[in-house]
Amino acid sequence: MAEARASDQRRRAHCRVALEPDSEPNGPMPLTARLQTGLNLHREGRLDEAQAVYEAILTQNPAHVDALHLIGVIALQRGWHPIALAFIDQALIHDPDFADAHLNRANVLKALNQPRDALTALERVVELEPAYAEAWSNRGNLLKDMGRLDEALASYDRALALDPVHPDASWNKAWALLLTGDLAAGWPLHEFRWQASGRARPVHDQPQWRGETDLAGKTLLLESEQGFGDVLQFCRYVPLLAARGARVLLEVETPLRDLMASLEGVGALITKGEPRPDYDLHCPLLSLPLAFGTTLETLPGQTPYLAADPARVEALAARHPRREGRARIGLVWSGGFTHLGDERQDPRSLPLADLLAVLPGDADLFCLNTNFRPADLALLATRPDITIPTLNDFADTAALIGTLDQVITIDTAVAHLAGAMARPTTLLLHANADWRWLQGRNDSPWYPTVRIFRQEVAGDWIGVLGAVTWELSDVPR
Repeated sequence: MAEARASDQRRRAHCRVALEPDSEPNGPMPLTARLQTGLNLHREGRLDEAQAVYEAILTQNPAHVDALHLIGVIALQRGWHPIALAFIDQALIHDPDFADAHLNRANVLKALNQPRDALTALERVVELEPAYAEAWSNRGNLLKDMGRLDEALASYDRALALDPVHPDASWNKAWALLLTGDLAAGWPLHEFRWQASGRARPVHDQPQWRGETDLAGKTLLLESEQGFGDVLQFCRYVPLLAARGARVLLEVETPLRDLMASLEGVGALITKGEPRPDYDLHCPLLSLPLAFGTTLETLPGQTPYLAADPARVEALAARHPRREGRARIGLVWSGGFTHLGDERQDPRSLPLADLLAVLPGDADLFCLNTNFRPADLALLATRPDITIPTLNDFADTAALIGTLDQVITIDTAVAHLAGAMARPTTLLLHANADWRWLQGRNDSPWYPTVRIFRQEVAGDWIGVLGAVTWELSDVPR
């Protein structure tokens, strides 16, 4: 779902109607021109300057609908959701039929975990503008998050009927199809991820391998994309490509490079940004399932396909020796975050204190987290029994996992790494989880050693952790 969207054409039309009396040739700058200045700054990401322009407009006209709405949009972009809702609601008081304001109101309500109210707002958008493809796509996202997948797919289809190449609707529909397990229908639409995410698709002189070309004697460049977890999940195709006779060049980020040395079938590893050797074909990693025609019945689910470096495992075990009769459990309870507020908004994350409360007292605990919230650091300072090892890259993380009896993790790259290493893994999954964990399953065809515990209600970790307590009673010691 787009986080903040208002059509420039609608904004301009609204301003022409509302502000025409201010457009005097020899008077001060008309509010329409000021608004355009603010919009230009807004598009450039200069939010403070754009907000200052919108606020100046409001000093002249406190009921200016566009300025109220756009200050709300900025608040939404910053994660200030109650403020965003207040400004957008003010805009709607003055113009109840402002479709874009209803659209962004739905975005705010979704962020505030009020999906039913958000859906009501989107119903109002499509009532006002039945041909608004983005609104139908956003409506599909909400229905998907609410578990109403058939209705979600129908909403995406409505968006695509209005705009057959709408990238967001195509990609969103892909997620819904993959979530249902209809991989064959989902992978082709998943190729819209480049346009939908706004990322530039890599440009090559050589053709992309799409599964039809014989690979015998060919050099194939595989490029990592998206997050580390995506690379860890889809690098599993490398041995299959090598078995077809390809020399595989695997290009990954620096934190993954040493770990990927354990992957069978890699002809050469390349760190992103390094010069590339010559190659005949290329393929982004997340396009491999489409090239292989992957379905639930044919997906390569054999593990392990990644392994820890024995020397690193030995060194780490020496620093943190096993204590007799005590299980060794690794923990990940929060995802990465880059700015203040992310740690509060990430639905994947759970309070460390809640997790610690259900863990057995006769276990040695190890942090697999590499990012820590201030509250977590304060709690960990009171728990010297919890080990926080230095983890410089994924090879270090793999070495630590190699010494553990169990990994307990939320949906992060560690879940993929532990699964790829075939280690016993307890996955704590939030209600609106990623497509790769499918719908309603407590197992994963991608990772046979992963057991999934899902939220039944968004934000409710207590029920999940209660179920985990029983699971942990069987952890070997």
